[in-house]
Amino acid sequence: MGTTTPLQGDPRDEFFAQFASARERRRERDRLAAPDYNVLRFGSYNEGQVSDLFRDILSSDGSHCQGDRFLIQFLDLLDLRSHFPELNRARVRREVYTGFDRDGRAGFLDILLSTREFGIGIENKLDAHEQPEQLNRYWEWLESKFGNGFCLVYFHRTDREPVTLRQ
Repeated sequence: MGTTTPLQGDPRDEFFAQFASARERRRERDRLAAPDYNVLRFGSYNEGQVSDLFRDILSSDGSHCQGDRFLIQFLDLLDLRSHFPELNRARVRREVYTGFDRDGRAGFLDILLSTREFGIGIENKLDAHEQPEQLNRYWEWLESKFGNGFCLVYFHRTDREPVTLRQ
């Protein structure tokens, strides 16, 4: 009868430990340098693609691998960081349905960054003009969802002021 030598450990355990270590090193590299992030991947920068870009940059789990760094910078720029004490609870959504206008057209806010208590609506207008009463409708929708705890941000390629906001 032959004798067996006890194994020193399963070689698969070492393999998986090395794999996990390599994955963690890559996450750290991505966090520090974001070598695979390319803002130009969003293409020709039409309005929808800019919304995709905003959603990705403001998302803590965006493809930029920077966690909440861009979100913090954005909130600091607007002086609204105090409204987002738990950044991991912030939700970023694109094309948020806001109801119908008087002419029966559905309204969609480009980006909504929100928690239960506070919302930031972002409307970007690169080349398009505002629809009738568009920003007023978004204002009223945000107010219905968040009371006084909201901000509406309007981006335009030029310094053009919004024309459909009475507030």
